[in-house]
Amino acid sequence: MLTSVPARPRYLSPLIALLAVALPGCAGSGPDRSACQLPLPRFAEDAVQGSLEDVASGPVSVGLAARDTSATIVGFCLPGSRFPDPAPALDDGGRALYPVGGELQQTSQGWRNYYIYSASRNPRVSVRRGDRVIARISFPDQPGRSCDLRAGGPFRVVACGTVVVIDWSSRLRIDADRLELLDVEAREGDSRGNQLNLYDMGYRNDPDGLRVRFGLLPAQSGRIHLRARLAYVRTGGRVEERHLDEQTSFELAAG
Repeated sequence: MLTSVPARPRYLSPLIALLAVALPGCAGSGPDRSACQLPLPRFAEDAVQGSLEDVASGPVSVGLAARDTSATIVGFCLPGSRFPDPAPALDDGGRALYPVGGELQQTSQGWRNYYIYSASRNPRVSVRRGDRVIARISFPDQPGRSCDLRAGGPFRVVACGTVVVIDWSSRLRIDADRLELLDVEAREGDSRGNQLNLYDMGYRNDPDGLRVRFGLLPAQSGRIHLRARLAYVRTGGRVEERHLDEQTSFELAAG
């Protein structure tokens, strides 16, 4: 997912927040390219759209691509509400990016899914399902967006845009190279506040513990409470579930 972490698919969990939304009508799925032309979703309305090339027909087809400095968004037309297996991945110049979240929408003409990926860098990005390329995307040059949000240590704001990307230098003693998934709950205010969508964007080893990168929708501001609940760690040929109870809070503020 990230340059600091070997790219690999991760288990689905509450971290991968997929919201079902019913809409009155839009371009739906179908066998031909014209049936999959999607608008920008509201949560990514300021992202820069890319040009779609070599779009393959099929049950899962690409209808939109956009990005900013915080994330890449790809819209897919689907034959039903079931999520694609395997999930589409992005080839970003040899770096594989997997979905970290998204929004599933039902329309009068079919289903569409806007997947959120970590920020891509290459001017040309391929969309893959398994070994098959189902679309290629050309992105225009875009100026870097300034980010006016700050967070106190051990948190650092990395980027702002579709999501606010944050690095957390945690005290968790887990090897990032063996960690498949860290289940973290985010709430607004304190441990009893409204639950927020948190997007898992990768891990790396730090001298004092595990550095966790995650994203939050920028509409959420103020005090954020985190609770790391479970870790799924590869041990030998299997994945073990470890129970955790690491809790911390931080403030997102303009600065």
